[in-house]
Amino acid sequence: MLESAYISNQRNSLDNVATALDRQLQHSIDNLLFYRNTMHYALQSPISTDISRKTLTDFAVQRTQPYWQLKLDLNRGMPISGVSDEFVAHNSLLSRDENWLYPELGGGAGVQLHHAACRR
Repeated sequence: MLESAYISNQRNSLDNVATALDRQLQHSIDNLLFYRNTMHYALQSPISTDISRKTLTDFAVQRTQPYWQLKLDLNRGMPISGVSDEFVAHNSLLSRDENWLYPELGGGAGVQLHHAACRR
């Protein structure tokens, strides 16, 4: 009788852990889908604000530095960090498509601005 109760208790505990992990996984997937969709929208429909224009101007100045960081609004988002064109050129694992570079940076700035607006 005790063995049966112990086994039942263990199964119940494992079921609770599995349910919690499943919930956490689903939450993480939902967040990733939200950010993917937001970035897709930002690339398809870029916004032009003082902040996004300043971000692209700052990038044009900083892109030759070995490591750079664009600080949009640290109270509401994370900075965008990167490395120089020279570093990318000398590392076979990295590539930088000039055709997408500015649209992606603008999209990143747009996602930051959208995220900041949602958090207010």
